Amino acid sequence: MLNYGNNKLLLFCSIFFFLILSQLSAKDTTVVFCNDGHTNPYHVEWLAGFEDALQLYNKELGGINGYWRSAFNLEIQLEQVNEEIEKGVDILFVNPIELGNFIPLIKKAKEKGIIWVSVHNYMKEADYNFLLGDLENGYNQGLALATYFNGNAKVAIMQGRRGTISGEERVQGILKAFAKYPNIEVIAQEPADWNSSLALNIAEKWLNRFPELDAISTVTDTYIYPSKQLAKEFGRDDLLFFGYDGDIDILNSMKTDQIVKADILLSANREGWNFVQLAYKLANNIPIEKIYNFFTPLVLTKETYSICLKNGFPRDIKVYFVEDALELAKNGKLEYGPQTIRRGK
Repeated sequence: MLNYGNNKLLLFCSIFFFLILSQLSAKDTTVVFCNDGHTNPYHVEWLAGFEDALQLYNKELGGINGYWRSAFNLEIQLEQVNEEIEKGVDILFVNPIELGNFIPLIKKAKEKGIIWVSVHNYMKEADYNFLLGDLENGYNQGLALATYFNGNAKVAIMQGRRGTISGEERVQGILKAFAKYPNIEVIAQEPADWNSSLALNIAEKWLNRFPELDAISTVTDTYIYPSKQLAKEFGRDDLLFFGYDGDIDILNSMKTDQIVKADILLSANREGWNFVQLAYKLANNIPIEKIYNFFTPLVLTKETYSICLKNGFPRDIKVYFVEDALELAKNGKLEYGPQTIRRGK
């Protein structure tokens, strides 16, 4: 007969091996990011940040893996999302090309116990919504433009794709800010569908038609690259741009040629890292907001901020200077890496 000490040893060994076997048999959480297919710099860096974050989280904390998929039209994106639902993945981040067509798939995902996170567009049917504060960001960008020109400028707005909540709210915010300044005149606005080639065509049309144009307000930095180069070819080095995305190249240009006067700090890298942080929290029952607003402050140089303040820009609006914004844009793990989980953030 085993004595009391041997019984304790046997019980300890049983518990130990049970825990080991539980760990070995535990199923990793699979998270998939279904992107809407852009190949612009933002989206390339976005997906790379997502991959890097998954790798480090799995290495340091374990229990999570995944991948991304991209589609260039609605039909393909619907097929891709449906395939992931059929596989039975655990968490889907979906940046939809169009909203209404995905409602039946959200229902199907819920029936399978899959968590659906809608990216950049609010959908009441989704389990969670990852939003950017587009209305507020557009408003802040518009105020920066209006006060930089001291309330007197002729402006064109290059819009997103009609029907996407994210792009439309950015424009609404910009126009709301302009409404405070009767001498800010919007002489043209047109959607460029998040496409750099279309942005180039629109910019060429505007440069030919409106020699009096002072600035172009854009809802994505993707439009700035071709438009800025074209303006240079037209001899319009005085034409200024106000952007939205926090692309690293655009932020750097704010320090050098200073053609871009304001931007919004999304930063693809930090956004990709934030996705994985949120997925890890969801997988481990750490509460997050059903409507999650990504922190996206206005970015200005110190010089531009000083000019805007002098002309009435509100001091209570959060502004990051370019140098600080660049540090975060390049290193998403600073705000959203595994160490933030360990610190309970």
